Amino acid sequence: VVGLGNMANDNDPTLDLVMKVAGAVVGPALKKYQTEQYVAGMQRAAGGAAIKDIVDEQPWYSRIFGDSDVVEGARAYTQQAKATETAMLMTENMQELRKLDGASAQAHFTDIMMRAQTGDAATDSALMRSLSGTMPAVMKQQAKEHYGYLQEEASKAESSAIQAAAKRLQDSTLALKEGKISQDDFDALKGDLAWLNVPANGRDPESAAAQRTSDLVMMAEKGQFHALNTLEELG
Repeated sequence: VVGLGNMANDNDPTLDLVMKVAGAVVGPALKKYQTEQYVAGMQRAAGGAAIKDIVDEQPWYSRIFGDSDVVEGARAYTQQAKATETAMLMTENMQELRKLDGASAQAHFTDIMMRAQTGDAATDSALMRSLSGTMPAVMKQQAKEHYGYLQEEASKAESSAIQAAAKRLQDSTLALKEGKISQDDFDALKGDLAWLNVPANGRDPESAAAQRTSDLVMMAEKGQFHALNTLEELG
């Protein structure tokens, strides 16, 4: 009796032809079936089915040669969908994110990434690889926005202080004329304004210069000429 092993070793033209024909027929059908199963998995994931549920539902024999095409399709869809959703969550509210310092931003991003995980090791591993490619750009954007936010807040605080000092100096002019305050007191007020005009450490030069220009215009509109003259003397 000729065994299968012997048949495989014999150079039988008829057998070779049969195998080729079988491959030509079965190959496309198998490829179509695998594609259908892959798409079915993606559809199930798109419909909200959890990866773990899809994996658990597969018959034992479908896992003999690895995960089924249904599972792979579901994983592919879920990973891509989660990566897109997570990236969107990280940037959609930048007006609030820009207020977070480095440590707070890191905690925020970590929380989003943890909540994006599915519980399926293969899917989560692919998700983390995908996010590792997008996270640097997101973090860089957030850091840049945070720097701008700090400059804006510094401008507001400095402008408020300078405007208050300018008003106080202007209001003290009459008191000086009436002898209610001394020249030294008046000069001290001018010194306060001059000190406030110096940008704080860490200020962006362009931001600080723009704010100073805005302050000078406001002083002129309010007629605070003693403040303007004081600042002009400083150069």
